[in-house]
Amino acid sequence: MTADHANPRRRLALVIEHLDPLAGGAERNVVELADHFTRRGDAVTILTAGCPADLTLPGIAIDSAELGRPKNSGRLLRFTRWAAARLASGDFDASLSATMSVPATIVQPLAGTMRETLQRNIALRDHLPARLLKQTTAALRPKYRTLLALERRTATSPAVFRFAAISRYVAEQLQRHYDVPAERIEVTPAAVEVPDVDDATRAADRQLIRSSFDIADDPVVYLFAAFNARLKGIVPLMHAMQRLKQRDLPALLLVAGPLSHHWHDLAVRLGVRDRVRFVGTTQEMDRLYHAVDVAAVPSYYDSAGRIIVEALLRGIPAISTRYAGASDMIRRADGRLAGRVLDDPADVDALAQAMAELADPAERVRCAAAAEGLAAEVSMQRHMDQLDAMLVAAVAQKKKPTD
Repeated sequence: MTADHANPRRRLALVIEHLDPLAGGAERNVVELADHFTRRGDAVTILTAGCPADLTLPGIAIDSAELGRPKNSGRLLRFTRWAAARLASGDFDASLSATMSVPATIVQPLAGTMRETLQRNIALRDHLPARLLKQTTAALRPKYRTLLALERRTATSPAVFRFAAISRYVAEQLQRHYDVPAERIEVTPAAVEVPDVDDATRAADRQLIRSSFDIADDPVVYLFAAFNARLKGIVPLMHAMQRLKQRDLPALLLVAGPLSHHWHDLAVRLGVRDRVRFVGTTQEMDRLYHAVDVAAVPSYYDSAGRIIVEALLRGIPAISTRYAGASDMIRRADGRLAGRVLDDPADVDALAQAMAELADPAERVRCAAAAEGLAAEVSMQRHMDQLDAMLVAAVAQKKKPTD
């Protein structure tokens, strides 16, 4: 079914601060949601502060405040007032906001909460003076103060019917920082789907990629992929590689993401440059997974953890931390582990031990078995069904007083 704009199932607004599908992350997720709601018969309008002038999305309306990216507090406030007025106009039956800056029928904070983000950014600083400086500057910056005030307003707004948390970690943030009642939160795991690939293609990709990066057959290859490498734990991961080298474990690390001389220099200083391959930004992630044995992303903060989930769906065990939403997927409901979850991303010894344990082929087989059934849990079908059910309930409650 697709939307009949003359007689749609619902008139639905999706809210995001900026819209550019090529930027990835939350912006791409909102476009995917809009597309799936449209296929289900909704007339969808995306409300945004700004987007590329030539952006068009088939069957989806884009209503831009033409403010560009809300990089400062003034522009952010103008956007939130504009979005609130549009939502109050009566043009929509229901709404979904991807940001804690704007309350809507359903709020799905794809990046988690700003309060947790700031705390975890402070935690990744190596020394106390650096942490204190970050804490002070964050408290003084007008945009951070505005974001926190808007976040608190949304968390306590009676206009919000439900919070759709993409992980238990995000649900925990809402409860811990803002006392949002558990009954107002529903965990709706972020949808992740991977293509089906036959064994022959996997084997061919593995051989080609390993030979391209001069990797022999025997090393255990760990994959790290991130745009914000420091936040996702590249520093402790490099130190853990040093520990593995000291233990004479044949291990190698593939690093995908924007190239930086900082990480090259760190690998040199630690004496592990020969055990690290820098891939750079790549459009070949689907094939890159076929060359690795373990995904290792010891995040200081990640509301979801797509790389981890994509690895698990391919039968690749993963290492992450309790500060990543993907830890939900590693620790299975039945108690089995599809990898390892660390309590502290800065604990290099624990990280090195987890990597060493997953160097065992038999352990990797056990982890792959533990991930069976995950595809159904993170399917787009299930994600959309959960959001749909919340919207249906919200619209029904809204109509009750006039029935």
